[in-house]
Amino acid sequence: MAGSRHAVSGARNFMMLLLGAPGSGKGTYAGVISRRLGLTHLATGDLVRAEIHSGSALGKAIRGQAERGELVQDGLVAELLRAELLRLQREKEGANGVKVVLEGFPRTLEQIALLETALRDTLASAQGLLGGCNGGGGSSAVDYVLELQLKDEHLVRKMAGRRICRSCGHGFNLVTIVEPGVNMPAMPPKVPGVCDACGGELTQRPDDQPEVIARRVAAYHGQAEPILRHYREAGVRLEAIDVSASVAVCADPVTQRVSTAMADCGARAEAG
Repeated sequence: MAGSRHAVSGARNFMMLLLGAPGSGKGTYAGVISRRLGLTHLATGDLVRAEIHSGSALGKAIRGQAERGELVQDGLVAELLRAELLRLQREKEGANGVKVVLEGFPRTLEQIALLETALRDTLASAQGLLGGCNGGGGSSAVDYVLELQLKDEHLVRKMAGRRICRSCGHGFNLVTIVEPGVNMPAMPPKVPGVCDACGGELTQRPDDQPEVIARRVAAYHGQAEPILRHYREAGVRLEAIDVSASVAVCADPVTQRVSTAMADCGARAEAG
């Protein structure tokens, strides 16, 4: 049933990556997966913003990079992930294990290496944090990779209609795309220009312009190919799913894909 929580028996711990071009709905579907299957949604952008707001030494270093117009160093992002995974391990100790859907990282082969090191370090420090299909000694500490797929032309149109809250970062979309085999309704705010979540002002990001979006989508394809190849060669379960219908329609098949992967992962871990 749409919107219901699926009961899943599977790996005690589970690490999955959710990939997709800008505008494919990674944050939205990660939220669906989190709510329905009990996975913790880790978005590196959220971790970075939270660390900046905390006022920690690390947060101040990241803020300084951002204010200078620099990209946040990959090593700092990996450190944030490592700390969050250890926190989750402590929080869920004795419960049903740590299950994570990660989006926003990695985007390059260099970031994959940092992620794997962070996961292996955490695995050792937490005495088996991951321990799912591959975390117990396979060639990757990642158990499952799911890529969300949309036609590039639809990505460009949807992203051009995106609006973001200045205050809380909540996203909306003003564009509807209805074509044969495609039904992507708008997700507008209840009050035009006003965030449903906090009442903040909605704005369009400067890079959400069609020509800029097209370059970002092309860049994603260039980045994604070696990442997908890496995990394929590492023997990680890798799948793609079309999300050109509405979230209401796609939520069930996306959830089922992840649920099946978790169950299979658990069976492999028990047998291994």
